[in-house]
Amino acid sequence: MAFAPDGRTFATGSADGTVMVWELAELHRQVGPPLTGHPGEVWGAAFTPDGRTLATAGDTVVLWDLTKRDRPRQLGQLLTGNTAKVWGVTIALDGRTLATANANGTVSVWDLTDRNQPHPLGHPLTGLADAVYAVAFAPDARTLATAGSDKTVTLWDLTDRDRPRPLGQPLTGHTDSVLAVAFAPDGRTLATGGADGTVMVWDLTDRDRPQPLGQPVTGQKNVIFGLAFAPDGRTLAAARDDGTIVLSDLTDRDRPHQLGQPLTGHTGGVSAVAFAPDGRTLATASVDRTARLWNMSDRNLPIPIGQPLTGHTDSVNTVAFAPDGRTLVTAGADRTVRLWDLSHLEEIPKSPVREACIRAGGALDEATWNVYAPGVRYHDTCA
Repeated sequence: MAFAPDGRTFATGSADGTVMVWELAELHRQVGPPLTGHPGEVWGAAFTPDGRTLATAGDTVVLWDLTKRDRPRQLGQLLTGNTAKVWGVTIALDGRTLATANANGTVSVWDLTDRNQPHPLGHPLTGLADAVYAVAFAPDARTLATAGSDKTVTLWDLTDRDRPRPLGQPLTGHTDSVLAVAFAPDGRTLATGGADGTVMVWDLTDRDRPQPLGQPVTGQKNVIFGLAFAPDGRTLAAARDDGTIVLSDLTDRDRPHQLGQPLTGHTGGVSAVAFAPDGRTLATASVDRTARLWNMSDRNLPIPIGQPLTGHTDSVNTVAFAPDGRTLVTAGADRTVRLWDLSHLEEIPKSPVREACIRAGGALDEATWNVYAPGVRYHDTCA
């Protein structure tokens, strides 16, 4: 099976000598005009678990009502109270709590119980780095990880949201700013990455005494800008400044290792990564002004899906899936937020290779293989 360059057509070949061409509907389209309202670059985006509310962060935080996806509207006033740039935003799975990573070294925590009237919870968290670059909630909605320019990661207990407290000592091991943090779905595993080009994996079974797992995953000393776990927790994607995405296998948490070769296709640094809720699609954002989609049905051999998502006039800084997987948000340096309809991705077979094998009636036999691929060692492509 092979996809055409337009990403909307694929062909399957059969041992009976026939080739069938399949047409997919438009795989992605922008929903409505870009959302505006940010005075500067947009650096982060996060959905509430019900998908009705989107938070975008830049010079400030804006909340959007997506109840009607084709008619989004801004909710209430901007979330102010912090005069510094906001590098990142995260929303807890309880849908009630939002946290931001601030350039002045603080973390702001907000109550979203009434999304039309959000209010800050207590004072901003302090005692951190000169700049906080990343924040992430654990699935339990009561553990928050923050990271920044001091090369460390701090865990916070938000069981009492009005009185967050640090858990244990900051996590150390990175030799430069930590730019990305991500929790695995099990809540016991945390990944961190940054300007030193390494990804570290941590065991949080005891939140007060986190332990590093295995050796750091190192690359070519490329800056790690973003991290994301697949929903099954077995695959970790890392966005690098050399324009590639590195996938790591965490099936055995004590022995994380790289999967295959880095994904290529972007012509500039990759700034963010996100998995769809079903794990079948990976979205990547880049300074090349595009976002890309990847079919992850076979994590050892991801396949680009269609053409890049274009429209932004400057770097794309963030990408996020809505909980239903049908909507993707991108935002960036052009001060806009864009929504994309991905409904037609469901038409792509869950396993393209398996689907092709079924339609073709199985793999080529060795004699036929030698006719069409002379000199290439035979293997059963449908095994």
